[in-house]
Amino acid sequence: MFTQVELARPSLSTASIGTWDKIGMIARTGSPQADRVTVAQIDPTGAGVCETTADANATAQVVSAITEGTDLPFTHLDQVDIVGHTLRGIWPQAYRDAIGRVDGLVGQSAYETASFVIARGSGFAAGTENNGYTLADITPTVLDLLDVSAPANLDGASMVTGGSGNPTAPVPNTPPVDSGITGSSSGSAQAAMVANPLCLLGSGSASGSSGR
Repeated sequence: MFTQVELARPSLSTASIGTWDKIGMIARTGSPQADRVTVAQIDPTGAGVCETTADANATAQVVSAITEGTDLPFTHLDQVDIVGHTLRGIWPQAYRDAIGRVDGLVGQSAYETASFVIARGSGFAAGTENNGYTLADITPTVLDLLDVSAPANLDGASMVTGGSGNPTAPVPNTPPVDSGITGSSSGSAQAAMVANPLCLLGSGSASGSSGR
């Protein structure tokens, strides 16, 4: 998407800011690339910055980018994803804690475990809900809002013109996690992770920033 926007309207400012190096890698592909690509620093040894702090650092950079008037800022906060992959089955509380921390960074959501999109602007009525919008509608919507023609082969459609889903679809069914389920794991492994799970599980991430 960054390449499409930069080709069509090179005067727009674009940024990718996150804590997972693969997101930065994607943003750097194609030509031209995003104007700014930042991966918040993570220290998997636990001696320095961990995923929780890196997410907070990335959030601060996103807030600055928005304040500065960046036309297309994109962000990805990784701690919920990495805890979900590694600990949800054996340590549900770590998963709930990660969701709570990210909620504090991006704001509260009534359906934390559902995929959702928040749209704000002149093309959207305040306070309304459309449960039929899909994730496939995000790219064509962003391109539409930036006055960039969307490729014909995209699966979704702009939410400005109604999106591709069913607007009368029911609200996602996301019952709360049973707090009585505590899971199980080896004592030594869980004891180590209690100290700082996201440091020990953050290997494979990278740090750095680039710009065109």
